[in-house]
Amino acid sequence: MKNLIVLFFLLSLSVVVSSQDDDMPEMHSYYLQYYYWQDTITAGQKQFWPNGNKKIDYCAISDNKKLRREYFEDGNLKLTVVVEQVYGRDTITTTDPNTGELWREVDSGYSDIPDGDYFEYNAGWPAPVTRGQYLNGERYGLWQTETGVLGQIMTATYDKEGNLNGPYKKYYYDSRNPTGKIEWKGQYGMVTQSLTKIDPDTGENVVSVLTRSERTGTWTKYDQAGKVLLTVTYDWKSNANDK
Repeated sequence: MKNLIVLFFLLSLSVVVSSQDDDMPEMHSYYLQYYYWQDTITAGQKQFWPNGNKKIDYCAISDNKKLRREYFEDGNLKLTVVVEQVYGRDTITTTDPNTGELWREVDSGYSDIPDGDYFEYNAGWPAPVTRGQYLNGERYGLWQTETGVLGQIMTATYDKEGNLNGPYKKYYYDSRNPTGKIEWKGQYGMVTQSLTKIDPDTGENVVSVLTRSERTGTWTKYDQAGKVLLTVTYDWKSNANDK
């Protein structure tokens, strides 16, 4: 019975997973490319789709920050994010497969580092479907996104290193009150575990320490009337225990 309850718990969350270790919420957001510009920050930084519509442009906020706007190919707004443009130099080394000769290419210019508010949109829909903040290129603080076909609201919290680390909630769909009825509530935390492996050369045990974000504490599932349906506790000393 215990195994059946835990299995039900895992399958009921926003992401179908194969094990507890892989169980992370899907905070939907587009891949945020760190655009790299060969010109200076004072030049016009724009990109266009093949049909001529804008793909990306900027609006100055301060001396070192800009609002970057990205668009779908049909012209609808895709996302906005505050970025800091930082000058840097990258060296790319490749090997000629025929001669073995090394080739080095040095690029320099300004790259976009997300550092501020982020808003993401579905094509043709005026309200943002994902919102949050970046801090020096990493997600930080409270993020909110719409998940699934109906657009259920999910919130998750990130620390300064971009790790899931804090409260998590998922709400039942309600167009009149999107965050009124909680379906799942729990929290994530940084878990440290020791892994022991055998060194193939010496035969000795080698201990390494791994720290990662995982579910911690008690997670609770509610019905739409607010009644508790299930609680699961993660202590990371033993596996999840149903109550």
